[in-house]
Amino acid sequence: MSALTKINKLILKMHLKCFIIVVLMTFQKQGFCESDTIKPAKYKKASPVKIVKDYESTYNANWKELSISIGGTVIGGLILAIIIFLYDEKINPKINVSGRWKVNITISSSDHNPLINLSLEYELHLLQKGYEIIGSGEKIRETSNQKVLNYIGANRVRIDVVGYLERNVLKKSKLFLSTIEHGMQRESSLSYDLIFNSKNEITGIFFSTAGNSSGNASFSRI
Repeated sequence: MSALTKINKLILKMHLKCFIIVVLMTFQKQGFCESDTIKPAKYKKASPVKIVKDYESTYNANWKELSISIGGTVIGGLILAIIIFLYDEKINPKINVSGRWKVNITISSSDHNPLINLSLEYELHLLQKGYEIIGSGEKIRETSNQKVLNYIGANRVRIDVVGYLERNVLKKSKLFLSTIEHGMQRESSLSYDLIFNSKNEITGIFFSTAGNSSGNASFSRI
């Protein structure tokens, strides 16, 4: 190795050390470094080599402290992510209502008296995407004064369903559905306000445009 090459490497090394000194002194000026070793006044009579060594020592100490801080933050984030995962999957798992449901409603209030105490049974097929619900179904039976009317084949009333799921943490999750019955004489709409008793049982209330009716509703997974 030539003498010129050695001199160039020495100059490069001194430039790097001077850069470190400038950065650390800037940190000291901005209040990022509180160490007593970073005070230019104490180096008025010190040799350049001592200045560089002291600043390198302080730089290494600050870098170690920064590494510990970053490591603690990363570990804390991982622990939080694990807690959230366990809560979502084990403690309060996501609800999926996709599938077949048997629905029973009983009218308790109506502007049309013959509808009061009428019980209706439906079969709904729901599909969930995220928190949105779509589906279809049919009205299959109605019971009034112990008289049962079954809807068979072409006589079944077709139903369209839309809705959304409200997932709650401190209280039971809720399901809101809106259905349209394509009756033989006219269409009617029903809206459901439901709560989850379990993943297979949902209960609540409904409102219908047919006779301005309302009452109780229950859903059971088939």
